[in-house]
Amino acid sequence: MKKLYKKEPFDKIVLVSGDGDYKMLVDFLIEENRFKKILFPNKQFASSLYRKLMPMYFDYLGNEGVKRKIQ
Repeated sequence: MKKLYKKEPFDKIVLVSGDGDYKMLVDFLIEENRFKKILFPNKQFASSLYRKLMPMYFDYLGNEGVKRKIQ
């Protein structure tokens, strides 16, 4: 991820994950204004580490609006 961040051009990152392994990365990218959203596979299994994350930074794959955008 560090290599991507430093060398590859990109606007913002979208992650798909439910566990908290990416929490530090998400926080860093938000501070750098390079984070768009994390998509949780479902509401039941989103890590508690993301509880304080502002709603603009997360959504669920089951959400109809997200499904339409992916299609």
